[in-house]
Amino acid sequence: MDTRDYNSNELTVSSVDSLNELQEILRGFQKSELIGGSEEGINSFFHLKFTEFGGNIGLCSYTNGNCSGCRKFNESIVIYNDQMLCWFDKSLEIEWKHRFDAPIYDVCIWHDKLIVVYEIGAKCLNSNGDSVWSHSMDLVANHSFKGNILTMTTDEGSSDISLEDGSIVTQNL
Repeated sequence: MDTRDYNSNELTVSSVDSLNELQEILRGFQKSELIGGSEEGINSFFHLKFTEFGGNIGLCSYTNGNCSGCRKFNESIVIYNDQMLCWFDKSLEIEWKHRFDAPIYDVCIWHDKLIVVYEIGAKCLNSNGDSVWSHSMDLVANHSFKGNILTMTTDEGSSDISLEDGSIVTQNL
């Protein structure tokens, strides 16, 4: 699980054995939310405790937490889990959700936008959850960010994509 924006004083992540145990933990808190509890094939359960916001989030993952994480975005929290991305305000209320067609690999905050890399492409969302641009491709094997360029690699080659508008800058197929 990607928690690179948080230190251990701000966020505690613990693995839980079952959905029932996670639901029981969350019942003990006034501010809590469960993400992914109705998905099929769930095999991992996580309890996220946010010290600063005084809230708790439960994540149920079918990718062992490999496609899960949380990022700070100004006064908000962005949590991604498998194919779902959720935007929370500072009171841990969900402002919007966006479901992707495949598991999310990474979320990068770029200026006032989110760049989401997922199994079959990349999408740029604004703070309202609206799509700014989208780029689809074969299965993404690797990706990297450098400056205002996103490089995505597949079995066929690589594409450099402008974070400004999603256009292909260079393509090596």
